Amino acid sequence: MPQDPPLTPEKVEVQPIWAAKVYTQSGTDPSDIGAAFAAAFGRIHEFLESSGVQVGGPPRAIYTSFEPGEAEFTVAMPVVSGAEGGDPSGDVVVDELPGGSALRFTHRGPYSRLSETYDRITEWMKGEGMLQTEAEWEAHGPVWEEYVTDPETTPEGELVTFIYVPMP
Repeated sequence: MPQDPPLTPEKVEVQPIWAAKVYTQSGTDPSDIGAAFAAAFGRIHEFLESSGVQVGGPPRAIYTSFEPGEAEFTVAMPVVSGAEGGDPSGDVVVDELPGGSALRFTHRGPYSRLSETYDRITEWMKGEGMLQTEAEWEAHGPVWEEYVTDPETTPEGELVTFIYVPMP
């Protein structure tokens, strides 16, 4: 197996953006998370199509809790403008995602290997003195992923996902 390249996070300033969002939860197995993402993105796409709101960037998942066996997250699709408030008859909400300073790590490859990249990020953060234990991750949240490439048109091995860790 080829050696993973060293982690070289970028310090970035993320601008606030408007997004259509759905809060959801699932188990922590990648297949459970994938199924929850698919359902949430399906609801968002239905809302966007019916409201005429245009997509304004790559989709995101914002993790608010990741405990053994359970993950809680918000699936978000940036939008250009309009439809503030969301769908009053459904669970899609449109409002602003906050900005701020963050470290951006790049994961290349299948989503099923994201946990390996998170393990490497944890080790990097420990080496930088940002974490003593994995339990301290909560202080650096909410962490979010931005899906730069489309899994429907990009080979699995060429997928690119940015992982953002907010900076205090």
